[in-house]
Amino acid sequence: MTHHHLHSSPETCHWGFFEANLKPVLTIESGDEVTVETISGGPDVIPDRNKFHIPPELFEVHAKNERMVPGHILTGPIAVRGAEPGDVLEVDILDVKLRQDWGYNVIRPLAGTLPDDFHETRLLHIPLDKERMVGCLPWGLDLPLAPFFGVMVYGKLQPDAVTPPTVVVSLQSVGVLAVFHTIAPGKEARFLSCKLSADTILPVHWLNIALP
Repeated sequence: MTHHHLHSSPETCHWGFFEANLKPVLTIESGDEVTVETISGGPDVIPDRNKFHIPPELFEVHAKNERMVPGHILTGPIAVRGAEPGDVLEVDILDVKLRQDWGYNVIRPLAGTLPDDFHETRLLHIPLDKERMVGCLPWGLDLPLAPFFGVMVYGKLQPDAVTPPTVVVSLQSVGVLAVFHTIAPGKEARFLSCKLSADTILPVHWLNIALP
């Protein structure tokens, strides 16, 4: 088994779209492990760089990568050598580690789950304490962090794709984490989505099983 480390960069990221026919930025064998670096956020959500750590490649992606539509910055695709259409792709998430000391939460009028409840745009930068694994909200509340992966996409290459013949399955991943969940004593359950960058370790296997 080989362990790969896929760094986020303008060469390994694409912004705002899913496309199965993208040329893979990494090709692995079945059973290999991959640490995938992810980044998140457009120029409009970046905090003061004098107060927070911002992955330097985030600025490079903003400058060099075209943003197709409003959406996430994705790292990948990753191809599995020898996989074929009809095979099962098994991906386990072993660990998710924070890469920065901040996340952001945005309220946009006429968008999201409650489009009519909020009439002003609000951007909130949330300091993250990686040692205590809490998010520090501005009104003094510390919420436990519970990172999980936000978006992971499997894409089957089209028959006319110009790729090596062994590369037929790709994996795309994105660094958007919803990290806060808590039930305060005497309060209803609350959920706060916070987007940030992370390292994620993935073992990838393909199984030669024909599906109906």
